[in-house]
Amino acid sequence: MTNPDIHNCPICAEPFKPDDICASDITEGTCHAACLEGSPVVDLETGEETGGTVDTYPYSDVMEPPPPETNTTGWEDEFNALSPEEQGKIRHCADTFGVPLIAAYHRAKDLDVIEASPSPQTRTLGGGE
Repeated sequence: MTNPDIHNCPICAEPFKPDDICASDITEGTCHAACLEGSPVVDLETGEETGGTVDTYPYSDVMEPPPPETNTTGWEDEFNALSPEEQGKIRHCADTFGVPLIAAYHRAKDLDVIEASPSPQTRTLGGGE
């Protein structure tokens, strides 16, 4: 189970922002540097105070990267450019599996079931060629 407070300072419980100045505590982990102000700096091997200063860094140096964004724009144009038959198959999958149409469309693209960049379909009205 993921700890919901992982992105909060364990001392003040405030959420970290990318530009927050942080420092590491041997028991608490990443904290706001201001929250550790006045804490002794110790040698990790001996536990003796060193009298040194706390090393600081911006939170952006240690924060987890954001999840990749799913392209939620433009897919409708690509979907509408598919043949009615392909659109029907994707709609059927979305309905069968109870997923949003966008999810079924992207899954079909990922599986190469449909063209990655379909060209617009053309229709000939009347007695076309």
